[in-house]
Amino acid sequence: MSKKIFLIFFLTVVVIAFLSFHIFAADQLKEIRFLCQASPAGEKYAEVFSGFEKYGFKVIVEQVPWVNYLEKAQLAVQSKVSPYDVINANVEWVLPSYVMSDAVMPLNEFVEKDPIDYNDFLSITLDNVFWPKDSKYKPTGTYRDWQNGLLYGIPSLSDTTPLSYRRDWFEEAGIAGTPKNWEEFLDVCQKMTKDIDGDGTPDRYGYAFASIPEGGQLTDYWMLFVYSWGADLLDENFQPAFNNQNGIEATQFMADLLHKHKVVPPGVLTYGIPQAFDAFKKGITAMTSQWGYALASVEDPNESAAAGNTAYGVPPSKDRLGARFAQWAYTIPTNARDPQASWEFIKIASSVESQIALLPDVAPSRQLAAEKAISEFPNLYLSAQMKTISYPEISIKPQIPNILELDAAVSYIVFEAIAGQKSVQDALKEAELNAIEVLKKGNLLK
Repeated sequence: MSKKIFLIFFLTVVVIAFLSFHIFAADQLKEIRFLCQASPAGEKYAEVFSGFEKYGFKVIVEQVPWVNYLEKAQLAVQSKVSPYDVINANVEWVLPSYVMSDAVMPLNEFVEKDPIDYNDFLSITLDNVFWPKDSKYKPTGTYRDWQNGLLYGIPSLSDTTPLSYRRDWFEEAGIAGTPKNWEEFLDVCQKMTKDIDGDGTPDRYGYAFASIPEGGQLTDYWMLFVYSWGADLLDENFQPAFNNQNGIEATQFMADLLHKHKVVPPGVLTYGIPQAFDAFKKGITAMTSQWGYALASVEDPNESAAAGNTAYGVPPSKDRLGARFAQWAYTIPTNARDPQASWEFIKIASSVESQIALLPDVAPSRQLAAEKAISEFPNLYLSAQMKTISYPEISIKPQIPNILELDAAVSYIVFEAIAGQKSVQDALKEAELNAIEVLKKGNLLK
């Protein structure tokens, strides 16, 4: 055989072996179908998980808009075999109904065989994914007996509502940083509310909140005040906990921002969360309370007049911090095709290494990744998120299956108080009675 023929033969064998190896390797990849909400975080999941072939996984990320996500997430656990191996479940709106219907499996057995370090997680993120063994309901959204509880998900994304503010306007007024309490907050609102063009009507206001009851938009803001004043939606016995002196004072303070102090835009009663946020981005308000996942758009000059002039800080406090907390968690459907493969993926996806790779679009749940977020992005909203989450008590909605019905029963009446259509006392009394009926209907109260 000539050297030329031998060389051709040798190279052919090498190429065939190389291709065979890679085809074989591709065949050995475990496919993981992953459902999440369409968002900047969803895009980041897709980007980072595309590199998981090095761990032996081919990850198919399906992003679904929020308006379709709830329905999609419910249908996914009703089929004989789930179309998804891992579902990124919202812990307020989705996970409670999953737990109630046994649609996702407890992960305790996986953890016993393949331990994870609970101590590395921010404690509030684990409180939301553990359930007591003797109950499918969590009236305050937290459960801290991790060693004896049932673990239904591994925290994937933590979110909260830092206070965003116009740094340039604050500096002009000689105000340093965010107000520490609600008295300072009101003072800042009054200083920021100005008639710029001299026509007798303010062009700029201190703040804006969402008033539309649908979809929990009003309660997202109302609970900032109510919880900070020391009240809550429910107590640990499933009793409504907002119709008391603290709840009345908090609700009155919120209504007074509109009617008495006039430091919010007069059209605020028509605002949902997007409109309250847009008022800040358009330069109409000096401060906003907004979920961290949406704050990236503030820094986009094509979308925001506040780009480059926004700073972020911890919200005001009274009895407790005026912030809301929400979270997503990696869950395994009970009808998943290969639960062990799902668990192996979750272990890697929730690792410190992966959480750092997901920064800054996915706010982390592990302590080391949170510290990295603060040090690497000191002036970004992510740093303020992590500092806010570090507080021991933040408002969390009850984790009960009928939370949507409870929210609607309360928020439509609270709207009437904010709008001045009813006294705060009368509105909260009526909202309390409505809440009790919903809780009885759901067998949470007798």
